Amino acid sequence: VGGLLRTSRPVDWTAPPVDRLTLCRVVDGAEVLDDAVVAVTRRPDGSAWVDVNLHGGPRIVQRVLMALSRFGIQIVHPGELPGGVWPARDPLERAALALLPQARTRAVAAWLARVPGLLRNELQAIEAALTAGAVGTARQMLTRLLERSRPGAFLLAGLRVVLTGEPNSGKSTLANALAGEERVLVSPVPGTTRDWVELPAAIGGVPLTLVDTAGLRATDDPLEQESIRRARAQLERADVVLHVIDRSAPRGAGLLPASSRPGPTVADSRSGQDEHTAARKRLWVWSKADLPAHSDHASDLERLNEDAVVLSARTGEGLEMLRRRIVERAGLAEWSPEAAWLFTEEQSEQCRRALSALDAAPLKVHECRERIQKLFRLDPAAPSGG
Repeated sequence: VGGLLRTSRPVDWTAPPVDRLTLCRVVDGAEVLDDAVVAVTRRPDGSAWVDVNLHGGPRIVQRVLMALSRFGIQIVHPGELPGGVWPARDPLERAALALLPQARTRAVAAWLARVPGLLRNELQAIEAALTAGAVGTARQMLTRLLERSRPGAFLLAGLRVVLTGEPNSGKSTLANALAGEERVLVSPVPGTTRDWVELPAAIGGVPLTLVDTAGLRATDDPLEQESIRRARAQLERADVVLHVIDRSAPRGAGLLPASSRPGPTVADSRSGQDEHTAARKRLWVWSKADLPAHSDHASDLERLNEDAVVLSARTGEGLEMLRRRIVERAGLAEWSPEAAWLFTEEQSEQCRRALSALDAAPLKVHECRERIQKLFRLDPAAPSGG
Protein backbone atom coordinates (compact mmCIF):
# COMPACT_ATOMS: atom_id res chain seq x y z
CA VAL A 1 0.00 0.00 0.00
CA GLY A 2 2.85 2.35 0.78
CA GLY A 3 3.79 2.63 -2.90
CA LEU A 4 0.33 3.95 -3.68
CA LEU A 5 -0.42 6.23 -0.75
CA ARG A 6 1.42 9.45 0.03
CA THR A 7 0.91 11.45 3.19
CA SER A 8 2.13 14.85 4.40
CA ARG A 9 3.73 13.09 7.37
CA PRO A 10 5.57 9.77 7.02
CA VAL A 11 3.48 6.69 7.75
CA ASP A 12 4.90 3.20 8.25
CA TRP A 13 2.42 1.17 6.21
CA THR A 14 3.95 -2.10 7.49
CA ALA A 15 2.48 -1.11 10.88
CA PRO A 16 -0.21 1.42 9.92
CA PRO A 17 -2.10 3.51 12.46
CA VAL A 18 -5.21 1.58 13.52
CA ASP A 19 -8.69 3.04 14.12
CA ARG A 20 -7.64 6.46 12.85
CA LEU A 21 -8.43 8.39 9.71
CA THR A 22 -5.45 9.30 7.52
CA LEU A 23 -5.61 11.79 4.64
CA CYS A 24 -3.59 10.52 1.67
CA ARG A 25 -2.96 11.02 -2.01
CA VAL A 26 -3.31 7.96 -4.20
CA VAL A 27 -0.55 7.84 -6.80
CA ASP A 28 0.30 5.62 -9.73
CA GLY A 29 3.98 6.22 -10.34
CA ALA A 30 4.34 9.97 -10.85
CA GLU A 31 0.61 10.49 -11.49
CA VAL A 32 -1.71 11.60 -8.69
CA LEU A 33 -4.98 9.70 -9.10
CA ASP A 34 -7.04 11.10 -6.25
CA ASP A 35 -7.24 12.26 -2.65
CA ALA A 36 -8.42 9.64 -0.17
CA VAL A 37 -9.26 9.08 3.47
CA VAL A 38 -7.80 5.78 4.68
CA ALA A 39 -8.86 3.79 7.76
CA VAL A 40 -7.16 0.60 8.96
CA THR A 41 -8.82 -2.03 11.16
CA ARG A 42 -6.75 -4.80 12.78
CA ARG A 43 -8.37 -8.24 12.94
CA PRO A 44 -7.88 -10.64 15.88
CA ASP A 45 -5.76 -12.90 13.63
CA GLY A 46 -3.37 -10.01 12.99
CA SER A 47 -4.49 -9.24 9.44
CA ALA A 48 -5.30 -5.66 8.48
CA TRP A 49 -8.37 -4.41 6.62
CA VAL A 50 -7.77 -1.15 4.75
CA ASP A 51 -10.75 1.05 3.87
CA VAL A 52 -9.89 3.61 1.14
CA ASN A 53 -12.52 6.35 0.68
CA LEU A 54 -12.01 8.16 -2.63
CA HIS A 55 -13.10 11.60 -3.82
CA GLY A 56 -13.48 10.98 -7.57
CA GLY A 57 -16.08 9.27 -9.73
CA PRO A 58 -16.36 5.70 -11.10
CA ARG A 59 -13.43 6.04 -13.53
CA ILE A 60 -11.08 7.19 -10.77
CA VAL A 61 -12.26 4.35 -8.54
CA GLN A 62 -11.56 1.87 -11.34
CA ARG A 63 -8.04 3.27 -11.84
CA VAL A 64 -7.30 2.96 -8.12
CA LEU A 65 -8.65 -0.60 -7.97
CA MET A 66 -6.45 -1.58 -10.92
CA ALA A 67 -3.40 -0.05 -9.25
CA LEU A 68 -4.15 -1.85 -5.97
CA SER A 69 -4.53 -5.14 -7.81
CA ARG A 70 -1.11 -4.69 -9.47
CA PHE A 71 0.41 -4.45 -5.99
CA GLY A 72 -1.14 -7.82 -5.10
CA ILE A 73 -3.79 -6.35 -2.79
CA GLN A 74 -7.02 -8.34 -2.55
CA ILE A 75 -10.14 -6.30 -3.40
CA VAL A 76 -13.12 -7.35 -1.26
CA HIS A 77 -16.76 -6.59 -2.07
CA PRO A 78 -18.57 -4.98 0.89
CA GLY A 79 -20.99 -7.91 1.04
CA GLU A 80 -18.05 -10.29 1.62
CA LEU A 81 -16.72 -8.45 4.67
CA PRO A 82 -16.99 -10.24 8.03
CA GLY A 83 -19.39 -8.58 10.45
CA GLY A 84 -16.61 -7.49 12.80
CA VAL A 85 -14.73 -5.40 10.23
CA TRP A 86 -17.14 -2.52 10.70
CA PRO A 87 -18.49 -3.16 14.21
CA ALA A 88 -21.98 -1.85 14.88
CA ARG A 89 -23.51 -0.81 18.16
CA ASP A 90 -27.09 -1.64 17.24
CA PRO A 91 -29.33 -2.72 14.32
CA LEU A 92 -29.65 0.89 13.11
CA GLU A 93 -25.89 1.27 12.73
CA ARG A 94 -25.52 -2.17 11.18
CA ALA A 95 -28.13 -1.35 8.53
CA ALA A 96 -26.53 2.02 7.75
CA LEU A 97 -23.06 0.47 7.34
CA ALA A 98 -24.47 -2.18 4.99
CA LEU A 99 -26.08 0.51 2.80
CA LEU A 100 -23.16 2.95 2.85
CA PRO A 101 -21.53 1.56 -0.36
CA GLN A 102 -24.82 2.28 -2.22
CA ALA A 103 -24.76 6.02 -1.44
CA ARG A 104 -24.76 7.93 -4.74
CA THR A 105 -23.82 11.33 -3.29
CA ARG A 106 -21.54 12.57 -0.52
CA ALA A 107 -24.49 14.12 1.28
CA VAL A 108 -26.30 10.78 1.43
CA ALA A 109 -23.13 9.04 2.63
CA ALA A 110 -22.75 11.66 5.38
CA TRP A 111 -26.41 11.17 6.29
CA LEU A 112 -26.01 7.38 6.55
CA ALA A 113 -23.06 7.92 8.87
CA ARG A 114 -25.13 10.17 11.16
CA VAL A 115 -28.66 8.81 10.89
CA PRO A 116 -28.27 5.83 13.30
CA GLY A 117 -27.51 8.22 16.17
CA LEU A 118 -30.24 10.64 15.12
CA LEU A 119 -32.83 7.87 14.85
CA ARG A 120 -31.65 6.33 18.10
CA ASN A 121 -32.37 9.60 19.91
CA GLU A 122 -35.78 9.88 18.22
CA LEU A 123 -36.78 6.33 19.13
CA GLN A 124 -35.59 6.72 22.70
CA ALA A 125 -37.67 9.89 22.97
CA ILE A 126 -40.73 7.92 21.77
CA GLU A 127 -39.99 5.21 24.34
CA ALA A 128 -39.65 7.85 27.07
CA ALA A 129 -43.01 9.35 26.06
CA LEU A 130 -44.64 5.93 26.34
CA THR A 131 -43.07 5.35 29.75
CA ALA A 132 -44.40 8.72 30.90
CA GLY A 133 -47.88 7.86 29.65
CA ALA A 134 -47.83 10.49 26.90
CA VAL A 135 -49.35 8.16 24.31
CA GLY A 136 -50.59 11.01 22.10
CA THR A 137 -47.08 12.48 21.85
CA ALA A 138 -45.62 9.07 21.01
CA ARG A 139 -48.27 8.56 18.34
CA GLN A 140 -47.47 11.92 16.73
CA MET A 141 -43.73 11.16 16.70
CA LEU A 142 -44.27 7.71 15.16
CA THR A 143 -46.62 9.13 12.54
CA ARG A 144 -44.03 11.74 11.56
CA LEU A 145 -41.33 9.08 11.24
CA LEU A 146 -43.55 6.99 8.97
CA GLU A 147 -44.38 9.98 6.78
CA ARG A 148 -40.65 10.23 6.06
CA SER A 149 -40.16 6.56 5.19
CA ARG A 150 -41.06 6.74 1.48
CA PRO A 151 -39.06 9.92 0.78
CA GLY A 152 -36.19 8.36 2.74
CA ALA A 153 -36.08 5.48 0.26
CA PHE A 154 -35.43 7.98 -2.56
CA LEU A 155 -32.13 8.94 -0.93
CA LEU A 156 -30.69 5.52 -1.73
CA ALA A 157 -32.57 4.50 -4.87
CA GLY A 158 -32.56 8.05 -6.28
CA LEU A 159 -35.48 9.98 -7.73
CA ARG A 160 -36.53 9.02 -11.25
CA VAL A 161 -37.42 12.29 -12.99
CA VAL A 162 -38.96 11.85 -16.47
CA LEU A 163 -39.12 14.76 -18.92
CA THR A 164 -42.02 14.66 -21.38
CA GLY A 165 -43.68 17.04 -23.84
CA GLU A 166 -44.00 17.82 -27.53
CA PRO A 167 -41.01 17.63 -29.89
CA ASN A 168 -38.62 20.59 -29.68
CA SER A 169 -40.17 21.83 -26.43
CA GLY A 170 -36.74 22.04 -24.77
CA LYS A 171 -36.66 18.73 -22.89
CA SER A 172 -33.11 17.77 -23.86
CA THR A 173 -31.72 21.24 -23.16
CA LEU A 174 -33.40 21.16 -19.75
CA ALA A 175 -32.06 17.66 -19.03
CA ASN A 176 -28.52 18.83 -19.81
CA ALA A 177 -28.97 21.91 -17.61
CA LEU A 178 -30.20 19.84 -14.65
CA ALA A 179 -27.39 17.32 -15.13
CA GLY A 180 -24.81 20.11 -15.33
CA GLU A 181 -23.24 18.86 -18.55
CA GLU A 182 -24.03 18.33 -22.24
CA ARG A 183 -25.02 14.67 -22.25
CA VAL A 184 -28.03 14.67 -24.59
CA LEU A 185 -27.94 15.70 -28.26
CA VAL A 186 -29.82 18.96 -28.80
CA SER A 187 -31.12 20.08 -32.21
CA PRO A 188 -33.75 22.54 -33.49
CA VAL A 189 -35.09 19.72 -35.67
CA PRO A 190 -38.17 18.17 -33.98
CA GLY A 191 -37.86 14.46 -33.14
CA THR A 192 -34.09 14.43 -32.48
CA THR A 193 -34.55 12.26 -29.36
CA ARG A 194 -35.68 8.87 -30.67
CA ASP A 195 -35.37 6.86 -27.47
CA TRP A 196 -35.25 7.64 -23.76
CA VAL A 197 -31.86 8.60 -22.32
CA GLU A 198 -30.82 8.45 -18.65
CA LEU A 199 -28.59 11.07 -17.02
CA PRO A 200 -27.30 11.01 -13.42
CA ALA A 201 -27.77 14.22 -11.43
CA ALA A 202 -28.28 15.51 -7.89
CA ILE A 203 -30.17 18.32 -6.19
CA GLY A 204 -28.83 19.39 -2.81
CA GLY A 205 -27.28 15.96 -2.32
CA VAL A 206 -30.48 14.10 -3.35
CA PRO A 207 -29.54 11.67 -6.19
CA LEU A 208 -31.59 11.79 -9.39
CA THR A 209 -31.88 9.84 -12.60
CA LEU A 210 -33.10 12.21 -15.32
CA VAL A 211 -34.91 10.49 -18.18
CA ASP A 212 -35.16 12.47 -21.43
CA THR A 213 -37.86 11.03 -23.69
CA ALA A 214 -39.00 11.34 -27.30
CA GLY A 215 -41.42 14.16 -28.09
CA LEU A 216 -45.14 13.35 -28.01
CA ARG A 217 -47.07 14.10 -31.21
CA ALA A 218 -49.29 12.44 -33.81
CA THR A 219 -47.10 10.73 -36.41
CA ASP A 220 -47.25 8.03 -39.11
CA ASP A 221 -43.54 7.23 -38.77
CA PRO A 222 -43.30 3.68 -37.27
CA LEU A 223 -39.93 4.44 -35.66
CA GLU A 224 -41.21 7.61 -34.03
CA GLN A 225 -44.39 5.81 -32.91
CA GLU A 226 -42.24 3.25 -31.10
CA SER A 227 -40.19 6.06 -29.52
CA ILE A 228 -43.40 7.68 -28.26
CA ARG A 229 -44.64 4.34 -26.89
CA ARG A 230 -41.41 3.95 -24.95
CA ALA A 231 -41.65 7.52 -23.70
CA ARG A 232 -45.14 6.84 -22.31
CA ALA A 233 -43.90 3.63 -20.69
CA GLN A 234 -41.30 5.68 -18.79
CA LEU A 235 -44.10 7.70 -17.18
CA GLU A 236 -45.20 4.56 -15.33
CA ARG A 237 -41.79 4.34 -13.61
CA ALA A 238 -41.43 8.03 -12.83
CA ASP A 239 -41.34 9.48 -9.32
CA VAL A 240 -41.63 13.00 -10.76
CA VAL A 241 -42.75 13.97 -14.29
CA LEU A 242 -41.66 17.28 -15.83
CA HIS A 243 -44.14 18.14 -18.59
CA VAL A 244 -42.26 20.68 -20.70
CA ILE A 245 -44.15 23.21 -22.86
CA ASP A 246 -42.45 25.67 -25.20
CA ARG A 247 -44.17 28.94 -24.30
CA SER A 248 -42.64 30.68 -27.34
CA ALA A 249 -44.38 28.32 -29.82
CA PRO A 250 -48.07 27.97 -30.74
CA ARG A 251 -50.09 25.87 -28.37
CA GLY A 252 -50.05 22.16 -29.24
CA ALA A 253 -53.21 20.08 -29.40
CA GLY A 254 -54.19 18.44 -26.13
CA LEU A 255 -51.27 19.73 -24.06
CA LEU A 256 -53.44 21.50 -21.52
CA PRO A 257 -57.06 20.78 -20.62
CA ALA A 258 -59.76 23.40 -20.91
CA SER A 259 -60.60 23.27 -17.19
CA SER A 260 -59.42 25.94 -14.79
CA ARG A 261 -56.92 23.56 -13.16
CA PRO A 262 -54.32 21.42 -14.90
CA GLY A 263 -55.44 17.85 -15.50
CA PRO A 264 -53.87 14.77 -17.10
CA THR A 265 -52.04 15.05 -20.38
CA VAL A 266 -52.67 12.87 -23.41
CA ALA A 267 -49.60 10.91 -22.36
CA ASP A 268 -51.07 10.29 -18.89
CA SER A 269 -54.29 8.80 -20.20
CA ARG A 270 -52.57 6.58 -22.72
CA SER A 271 -50.08 5.28 -20.16
CA GLY A 272 -52.94 4.08 -17.96
CA GLN A 273 -52.40 6.48 -15.06
CA ASP A 274 -55.44 7.95 -13.33
CA GLU A 275 -55.79 11.69 -12.97
CA HIS A 276 -54.89 11.78 -9.27
CA THR A 277 -51.69 9.75 -9.68
CA ALA A 278 -50.62 11.74 -12.73
CA ALA A 279 -51.26 15.10 -11.08
CA ARG A 280 -49.46 14.09 -7.88
CA LYS A 281 -46.18 13.35 -9.64
CA ARG A 282 -46.33 15.97 -12.45
CA LEU A 283 -44.77 19.43 -12.61
CA TRP A 284 -45.65 21.85 -15.44
CA VAL A 285 -42.60 23.54 -16.96
CA TRP A 286 -42.86 26.53 -19.32
CA SER A 287 -39.57 26.48 -21.23
CA LYS A 288 -37.64 29.05 -23.30
CA ALA A 289 -38.43 32.00 -21.04
CA ASP A 290 -35.61 33.90 -22.79
CA LEU A 291 -37.90 34.14 -25.86
CA PRO A 292 -41.16 36.14 -26.17
CA ALA A 293 -44.23 34.20 -25.02
CA HIS A 294 -46.65 33.20 -27.78
CA SER A 295 -50.13 34.72 -27.47
CA ASP A 296 -51.68 31.22 -27.51
CA HIS A 297 -50.46 30.68 -23.95
CA ALA A 298 -51.70 33.91 -22.37
CA SER A 299 -54.70 32.35 -20.59
CA ASP A 300 -52.80 29.19 -19.62
CA LEU A 301 -49.93 31.16 -18.09
CA GLU A 302 -52.40 33.18 -16.04
CA ARG A 303 -54.50 30.29 -14.71
CA LEU A 304 -51.60 27.92 -13.97
CA ASN A 305 -49.83 30.66 -12.01
CA GLU A 306 -47.91 28.94 -9.16
CA ASP A 307 -48.67 25.42 -10.47
CA ALA A 308 -45.99 25.82 -13.15
CA VAL A 309 -42.34 26.82 -13.32
CA VAL A 310 -41.28 29.31 -15.99
CA LEU A 311 -37.64 28.90 -16.93
CA SER A 312 -34.92 29.15 -19.53
CA ALA A 313 -32.54 26.21 -19.56
CA ARG A 314 -30.26 28.26 -21.79
CA THR A 315 -29.81 31.22 -19.41
CA GLY A 316 -30.51 29.39 -16.14
CA GLU A 317 -33.51 31.54 -15.21
CA GLY A 318 -35.96 29.53 -13.09
CA LEU A 319 -33.74 26.44 -12.79
CA GLU A 320 -33.24 26.84 -9.05
CA MET A 321 -36.99 27.13 -8.56
CA LEU A 322 -37.52 23.92 -10.55
CA ARG A 323 -34.92 22.09 -8.45
CA ARG A 324 -36.75 23.11 -5.28
CA ARG A 325 -40.10 22.04 -6.71
CA ILE A 326 -38.74 18.60 -7.72
CA VAL A 327 -37.45 17.97 -4.20
CA GLU A 328 -40.71 19.23 -2.68
CA ARG A 329 -42.81 17.00 -4.97
CA ALA A 330 -40.82 13.98 -3.77
CA GLY A 331 -41.41 14.90 -0.11
CA LEU A 332 -37.75 15.71 0.51
CA ALA A 333 -38.02 19.45 1.18
CA GLU A 334 -37.19 18.95 4.88
CA TRP A 335 -34.36 16.48 4.33
CA SER A 336 -30.80 17.29 5.35
CA PRO A 337 -27.79 15.19 6.44
CA GLU A 338 -28.99 15.91 9.99
CA ALA A 339 -32.50 14.46 9.46
CA ALA A 340 -33.71 11.49 11.53
CA TRP A 341 -35.53 9.57 8.78
CA LEU A 342 -36.21 5.86 8.42
CA PHE A 343 -34.10 4.27 5.67
CA THR A 344 -35.09 0.57 5.45
CA GLU A 345 -38.38 -1.23 4.90
CA GLU A 346 -37.82 -3.25 8.08
CA GLN A 347 -37.65 -0.04 10.11
CA SER A 348 -40.83 1.23 8.47
CA GLU A 349 -42.63 -2.04 9.15
CA GLN A 350 -41.65 -2.04 12.84
CA CYS A 351 -42.86 1.56 13.19
CA ARG A 352 -46.13 0.73 11.38
CA ARG A 353 -46.77 -2.14 13.78
CA ALA A 354 -45.85 0.03 16.75
CA LEU A 355 -48.32 2.68 15.61
CA SER A 356 -51.01 0.02 15.05
CA ALA A 357 -50.52 -1.11 18.64
CA LEU A 358 -51.24 2.43 19.83
CA ASP A 359 -54.33 2.64 17.61
CA ALA A 360 -55.70 -0.65 18.93
CA ALA A 361 -58.49 -0.88 21.50
CA PRO A 362 -57.42 -1.30 24.21
CA LEU A 363 -54.02 0.34 23.66
CA LYS A 364 -51.11 -2.11 23.41
CA VAL A 365 -48.45 0.20 24.80
CA HIS A 366 -46.20 -2.70 25.83
CA GLU A 367 -46.17 -4.11 22.28
CA CYS A 368 -45.46 -0.65 20.87
CA ARG A 369 -42.51 -0.24 23.23
CA GLU A 370 -41.11 -3.64 22.23
CA ARG A 371 -41.28 -2.71 18.53
CA ILE A 372 -39.43 0.52 19.17
CA GLN A 373 -36.77 -1.16 21.31
CA LYS A 374 -36.17 -3.79 18.65
CA LEU A 375 -34.96 -1.09 16.27
CA PHE A 376 -32.14 0.26 18.44
CA ARG A 377 -31.29 -2.40 21.01
CA LEU A 378 -28.63 -4.84 19.96
CA ASP A 379 -29.62 -8.50 19.86
CA PRO A 380 -27.29 -11.07 21.50
CA ALA A 381 -26.02 -12.42 18.16
CA ALA A 382 -25.00 -9.00 16.83
CA PRO A 383 -21.31 -7.95 16.65
CA SER A 384 -20.20 -5.63 19.39
CA GLY A 385 -17.88 -2.68 19.25
CA GLY A 386 -17.94 1.03 18.80
